[in-house]
Amino acid sequence: MAPGPGPIALVVPSSDALTKGLSGKDRRIDVDEGDEEAKEEEIEIQQLRSFLTRSEGSALRAWLKHFDTNNDQKINLQEFFRGMRKLNFQGDITALFGLLDKDMSGELSLEEIDAAQAGQWRRFRSWCVSSFESGEDMQTKLW
Repeated sequence: MAPGPGPIALVVPSSDALTKGLSGKDRRIDVDEGDEEAKEEEIEIQQLRSFLTRSEGSALRAWLKHFDTNNDQKINLQEFFRGMRKLNFQGDITALFGLLDKDMSGELSLEEIDAAQAGQWRRFRSWCVSSFESGEDMQTKLW
């Protein structure tokens, strides 16, 4: 397959249904024509991460505080919708959920929202398990 004509400018307006509430400015990036959709999706995911960071300090904190309130490491559309509304998100929550749910499982994990933060959370939990015998042991040693 022959390469495309080269990079084109892609502007993602803030009024777009998915980005409304995420950014007050248009975003401009250079992309190859064949990668336009993937780049648009990545921009929307990055804007979600920025929104969560602005709202709660990190995607992990937002996840724990507003989304995975039952601590089962996954959320469904209803939990995602509730969390985004608590954070006063004004965009299309259902479309954003569909964008994040790449495996179409009907559920999201922190990994699908922010893989780096999910890795940090996983390493912290592993450290706790290897460092402490119980919750009480952790409290005794840390306090």
